[in-house]
Amino acid sequence: MRFLQIATFYPQYLTGFYRARPGLASRSYMEQFSTLLADGFNCAHMLAPDMTPLGYASTLIIANALSLQQAWAREHGFPIPAVEADLPSLVRAQIRHYQPDILYLLDSITHDARFLATVDWQPSLILGWRAATIPVGTDWRGFDILLSSDAGCRATALVLGARRSAYFLPGIPVGHAASLGPAAAGKPDIIFCGHLTREHAGRVSMLDAVAKEAQRQGWCMRIHAAAPGVVLPPVLADMLAPPLFGIDMYRALRDASVCLNNHIDVLGGRGQNMRVFEATGSGACLLTEEDPDLSALFVAGREVATFQSDEELLEQITWYLDHSQARDLLARQGLERCQRDHGRPGRARWLDRLIRDAMR
Repeated sequence: MRFLQIATFYPQYLTGFYRARPGLASRSYMEQFSTLLADGFNCAHMLAPDMTPLGYASTLIIANALSLQQAWAREHGFPIPAVEADLPSLVRAQIRHYQPDILYLLDSITHDARFLATVDWQPSLILGWRAATIPVGTDWRGFDILLSSDAGCRATALVLGARRSAYFLPGIPVGHAASLGPAAAGKPDIIFCGHLTREHAGRVSMLDAVAKEAQRQGWCMRIHAAAPGVVLPPVLADMLAPPLFGIDMYRALRDASVCLNNHIDVLGGRGQNMRVFEATGSGACLLTEEDPDLSALFVAGREVATFQSDEELLEQITWYLDHSQARDLLARQGLERCQRDHGRPGRARWLDRLIRDAMR
């Protein structure tokens, strides 16, 4: 079966990625594509390569990478998009070109039913993914399965027209931790990487509490985040550093003494976001929100540390900063569990079962 996965990357990431690599935008499609994949952005969701060993003819498209898509169009004899606004037409042409049996839309907001209505190739099965806020007006009619780690998103998917919804999780590529190279010197005590938006009020409150305690205790804390349109508390704003993506982020998570995780407000502590797997899979000592569902993925206190309140989080940070052997053991055991049970090949086999059940 032909499997086509279509992803979009953060524009901010793509801009910085190409700016840091002068001349890459003029290279061949495969040179650009391979370099992008090697940087690991959103690697927990890039399942197409892992579907090939299962018998699929798999293709992955990064729909909004302009120079990459220009190279593809040039090499395949299609009209070359001049600006990003031209890219949806090329994506439609790529779907016609590859004629997938299975179409997996990782960005089911950009590529919802309105986009599907403009595509003149009908796959046998259309899948989508979402585990975040669902904008008003989203239309998922035409989706056969909407995948999500969050029960609320799965329920909403049915209301918005998806035929089915199914529980699913991202995973870590084989060899991910080894690809990060040696640890850096001068690591911070505490790190957080992510977004700070109006949809992250709980996260902002948590980080503000930790930042104030870090000032009192003299901890070195780094917050790598974008905060568009959000007025942050002064202590938090003073600590804000540019966001990190891809392999730079994974290395930073691993190199800090403790790594913090907090879910978007719409999820609460539920569902477990991608950072849980990115952090443990990179070898970080992870402190994440307590959640009954977490026990099916990691053992709290052995593979990850958990907290229910800001007070408990501060206690956990203090303890792990004072006990280096315990935090190194937690990180090692979290990494071992992630590699054993949460690898991307296993997620591909899970997706294959969902596909084959649906096709029957």
